[in-house]
Formats: sequence, C-alpha cells, structure tokens
Amino acid sequence: TLIISLNRENLFEIIDYAGGIKDLKNKKLKILHDKSFYDDASRIIRGLKFAERLDFSLDDYTKKLQKEYLEKPLPDIPLVRVKKEIKDLFSLNYKKCFDDFVSQKLYKIFVPDFDLDINGEKIKETLIDFDLKEEDIWLLYFLPFFAKSEPSQKFNFSVRELDIIKDIQTFSAKEPVFKDKYSVYEYFINKDYLSAVFYGMMKNLQTAKIFFKIKNVKTEITGQDLIYLKIPQGKIYSEIQKSVLKEKINNGLKNKEQEFDFVRKNFIRNIKTKA
Repeated sequence: TLIISLNRENLFEIIDYAGGIKDLKNKKLKILHDKSFYDDASRIIRGLKFAERLDFSLDDYTKKLQKEYLEKPLPDIPLVRVKKEIKDLFSLNYKKCFDDFVSQKLYKIFVPDFDLDINGEKIKETLIDFDLKEEDIWLLYFLPFFAKSEPSQKFNFSVRELDIIKDIQTFSAKEPVFKDKYSVYEYFINKDYLSAVFYGMMKNLQTAKIFFKIKNVKTEITGQDLIYLKIPQGKIYSEIQKSVLKEKINNGLKNKEQEFDFVRKNFIRNIKTKA
C-alpha cells in the first residue's frame, strides 16, 4: 500500500493512501477491504505468519472480519495457495504458530473441527525426541488436522502425504495392539518414518522410540548359510529369516553364531522329523 514516487516534481516521496506508515509504527496488520478474505482465504494464514515473524497483531476490525469468515468459510476455494501459506507458516517452527492457529480456529478454512490433545509445546518436544528431516518439520504441525477429517483433493497432496494421513487416521480411530518389539517393527517398517513419529506424538512415545531403535536391525545369516546347514531350499528360507529376525529383535541374538544356534535348535530338528 506504500508507493515511492518516481516523478521529478516529488521524486522518492512516499505516497500512503491507506495509512500504512501509521500501521507499521503501531505494528498493526489490516486488510484493504471487507471482502478480502472471501477473495483469498490464504490471506488469513499469511496474516498469522506476518504476526509471528514481525511481532505484529491484527487490528480489531480485521479480527472481526476474520472471525466472521471462519464462522462460515467458503466451501470451494483454491487450497493449493492455502497449503503454500501453511507450509511457510509452519516452516518457521514456532510453537506459538500452532497454538495461535488452533486458538483462532484457522483450521476451519479446510476442516470443520480439531480436537486432538496436541499443542505447540508437544510438537517441539517431538522434534527433540526424533530426528526429522528439515523439509518435513512443517508436516508435523499440519497433518494432524486431518486425523478425523478427509483432506480435500484441492490441496494436491502428494502420494506420500496422503499415505501418512491415512496412517494417522487409522491409529487415531483404533490404536494397534503390540504383543512384543517385533510386532512394533512389523507394523511400522513399511510405513513412512513420519507415521511412527506421529504415533509417538499422538499415542505412545515409548513405542515409537522402540521402533526407531530396532528399525535397522538385520539378520547376519544368509541363504548360503542355510544351504550349508543342508536345509532344503524353498519357502522355509523366508520363514527362517523372519524367525531369526524376530528372535533378534525380541531377545537380542548378538552375533551370527547365535543365529546359527537358533536355526539348528528350532528348524533343523523339525525338518528332519518331517522328513
């Protein structure tokens, strides 16, 4: 709203039609006309972003118009722009961004409600507990909003993002039952690592930590080793590998020799008996 003149008669004079200089001095954010949020709802997200980054606040009339819009948001808007603003906002990684986003009910732009027991402090603690890729941090703030609501196709979510949302919805609706460490491994090993992080944040921190501790466990015994033990080739090989891995995760087989001993004890005798 501020213009610098390039005319010779008033070169570099600041022209201020909307009172922008006064607003800057008072650290106030305003929209230019009453239908601004209806023209582009992403301005609501942008307003919070500027408020957090610059330590500004919305003026009272803008707050009123924002509240009115959120009480009855337009149902069919271009959400790709909203998503971009949300990514910019939550990439700031300020816990206050999330808390203000929730308290001001900005989520109503894209979902009808949000009632999870999550706040900015909990998200920051999760970031300490788990090593997230920097480009994924904003998703930790954003995706929980879809735990009980289907994401609109207009967000243009990636396949990966949709898979994570589906996992969040699944364990939010019915928490899985884990019998041992291996069942934790089986549940999460083929999922995105963020799904386990969300489970830790939303359901059970210790279970998620267990997964990250065991997720890279591998067996040392190979198919060639099983041939050496004179075990007939076939589906039994995958069954043996799975059993060895399960035993290693649950009870801590420490080396290849212990894996050999486990196979000799649990499979060779049985195979000979069947024969």
